[in-house]
Amino acid sequence: MMDTKIYAHDNEVDLYQKNNYVELQTWMTLLKLTAKELESFVWLGERKSFKSEILIHKLTDKKAETSVLLDLLGKYLNQITEIRECEDMDCEYYYQHQHEQLRVLFNYHIEQCSKLKCKLLNSIEAI
Repeated sequence: MMDTKIYAHDNEVDLYQKNNYVELQTWMTLLKLTAKELESFVWLGERKSFKSEILIHKLTDKKAETSVLLDLLGKYLNQITEIRECEDMDCEYYYQHQHEQLRVLFNYHIEQCSKLKCKLLNSIEAI
């Protein structure tokens, strides 16, 4: 676990690393909550609340994608402490580029989950 408190003596690399660490933790928390929501929707769907079996399969697939993304973020979270050991700009660029790619992937995934949840809610049969 990284100390994310900001100190006056922190340099740019320290601040960048701490910010990325906190951001990754936030993404992982949101993905865990999303996985729980998707699991609940699958449970509802299995009780014939949805008009479409296809939506249930999409939910299951999206839940699996969420798990894969969580694993990917967890692995990267363990790697970012190595940024302090970078001795050149190429190394620093590698970690910055990785983080930006993960940001795009995370945002796209959350957007797709939101769209799927809206479709599901619109398909629930009146009780």
